[in-house]
Amino acid sequence: MSEIPKLVAKLRDTFDSGHTRPHAWRKQQLKQMKALLREGEDELARALQEDLGKAPIEAWATELNLVSREIDHMLSKLDAWAKPRRVHVPIQLQPAKARIIPEPLGVVLVIAPWNYPVQLQLLPIASAIAAGNAVIGKPSELAPATSAAMARLVANYMDPDAAAIVEGAAEETQALLGKSPAIIDRNVDLDGAARRVVYGKFVNTGQTCVAPDYILVDQSVERPFVDRLVANLKTFYGDDPKASKDYGKIVNDRHFGRLVGLLEAGGYQETVTGGKDKADASARYMPPTILRGVDPNARVMQEEIFGPILPVIPVPDVDAAISFVNAREKPLSLYVFSKDKSAANKVLRRTSSGSACVNTAIIHLAVPDLPFGGVGESGMGAYHGRRGFDTFSHLKSVLDKPTKPDPPLLYPPYKKVRERLLRRILKARG
Repeated sequence: MSEIPKLVAKLRDTFDSGHTRPHAWRKQQLKQMKALLREGEDELARALQEDLGKAPIEAWATELNLVSREIDHMLSKLDAWAKPRRVHVPIQLQPAKARIIPEPLGVVLVIAPWNYPVQLQLLPIASAIAAGNAVIGKPSELAPATSAAMARLVANYMDPDAAAIVEGAAEETQALLGKSPAIIDRNVDLDGAARRVVYGKFVNTGQTCVAPDYILVDQSVERPFVDRLVANLKTFYGDDPKASKDYGKIVNDRHFGRLVGLLEAGGYQETVTGGKDKADASARYMPPTILRGVDPNARVMQEEIFGPILPVIPVPDVDAAISFVNAREKPLSLYVFSKDKSAANKVLRRTSSGSACVNTAIIHLAVPDLPFGGVGESGMGAYHGRRGFDTFSHLKSVLDKPTKPDPPLLYPPYKKVRERLLRRILKARG
């Protein structure tokens, strides 16, 4: 950590020299990151397996390939994103030209969490590079194998004068996420909804910031929906998820203990499947757990779960689900499952969330042009696609006006006739 000031100074010198501004350099670095992901796939997959128990195909699909596809999108759009953006000039200020010029911020720091340690580190770094910045990445110390692998690969593939990974512990930061609900309408494809909820919730062992955190299900379909959740768990992970190569582990002992504590705190009537008695601290194995009869005031409903525990709460109808969501912090994501478009649109219209999906869950993150970010308690700002480019850019406003004509009407002294004319002109539209 003592070397950080020197590293920052080196990267700042690089940025100040203009080295990172040419589009050719930005594109070359993005292509290098694609090579890093392609040629370093095995090393990163092994590291993700060690840190989180991720299956290689899950590591590729949810981390490496997602970043690689976003880079392809950046490469195809970078020139257009970086162009000055013309904006309208009111008629009162004509003749003039107004434009917004994206310019890089300088040296930026990207602090990544541990749950998707490759994707959530390299994707924002790619956005920062596309915008013309020098960048330092700080991976989470809770995924040490992945952190070390990324540090080696970035040093080998990226421009060392403009991009670096810094390892080591840091003071803990607070994630602003909010609990992401899934609303199940009575008019729903039960099989499809259950399958997609189970995938969205239990991929990465539930350690996904946008995973469905709890279910609000119409009480008329609660039992059959829960039955289908259980059936899909068995289809995905077998009778013993602990033995499944597709089911991972909790990142460390502290988070494992936190999840056990949520279950020990009670506030629910039934453990449908899983539960603390089937957990294994030595392997950091927390089974897929579904809870019924959950008290909205239970501890498991008071904090983001960030693990494979899924509370199910019956509600009378969609309106009750909307009221339930709106009585709490704004979620990072919200999911509504319904065959009724009017019901789904009602949920979207009357709730606020960072993002939302209709009849699916979590895969909106794979759409490059959808900004990803929170609102209110679930965070601020966004990235992905052009929004990521803009996040790491200063959008400078520029007005260019010739010195002539320069009518004196605008300038003092403001006599009565001139004042009347000035008011009339400035009120005009156009």
